[in-house]
Amino acid sequence: MNLPSSATASVLIEQKFIAVAGSQHSGKSQLARDLFDLLRVRVQGGVYLHPSVSQEIEHQGHPLGIHATPTTLMAYAVAHLRRERFAKPGLNILDRCLVDVLAYVDLLGYGREPFGDLIGEAASLSLNRLCAVIVLHPKEVNYVDTRTGEDLDFRQRMYRKIKEICVERELKIIEPKRRTVTDAAIAELLSNVKESHL
Repeated sequence: MNLPSSATASVLIEQKFIAVAGSQHSGKSQLARDLFDLLRVRVQGGVYLHPSVSQEIEHQGHPLGIHATPTTLMAYAVAHLRRERFAKPGLNILDRCLVDVLAYVDLLGYGREPFGDLIGEAASLSLNRLCAVIVLHPKEVNYVDTRTGEDLDFRQRMYRKIKEICVERELKIIEPKRRTVTDAAIAELLSNVKESHL
């Protein structure tokens, strides 16, 4: 898996994003770190990793997962938008993005609320900079996360909703079979850095 050596200065012209999305505990953070480690030595110019904002939201005292309130989801949206606003020119790898927030808005029944519309409009401005969304399927382990209240059924619905939102918004979806940078789908994405105008 070799990245074209010519995928260089064009990366630095503007902010571009690759997001890793999925349900809780699907391996997003590890894959995002692995992508960053691989790309920062293969792509000339700036490559930046943006960790999940979940700890920030939790430290603010907001309930997470199925217990999330409109205030929680607004806090997530603000944190994601702020993270993107301060991103540096170059290739930015996001551990979760506004697609995840939109999925929670829909799954928790807030889609028809005014704040849901606001998040949707904000997402429209943000998501056009996404070169690809790597969507990880949930691990097939039936347990309930004590922090978020999410069980396997909810995690599977989250996965499907994220894909549905990506299709609706015409975002490039990458669905790796394995949660590693050597997965064929991810390798193809990385080999097309230049063609994707990253």
